[in-house]
Amino acid sequence: MFYFYLAPKKYTKYFFAKKEYNPKKDTTLLKHFIDCYNHLIPSDVVLIDYDTENRRTDVYVYDEDTQQHIKTAQFVF
Repeated sequence: MFYFYLAPKKYTKYFFAKKEYNPKKDTTLLKHFIDCYNHLIPSDVVLIDYDTENRRTDVYVYDEDTQQHIKTAQFVF
């Protein structure tokens, strides 16, 4: 995530991750990262969780009110 801080503000930054589900914690790897390390993620980064089996994505963007990344949309390729 440190590299995202170094990138110029004029660029749109995307963090793309393959969706890995953990049944023990009942969450995905990216959602766990958002919950535990939210303070390390810059507010201008869009996080994308890609499911290779269903070819769907979950998109997380920064919400100013809650001051964390929240799930906003689901796209299908």
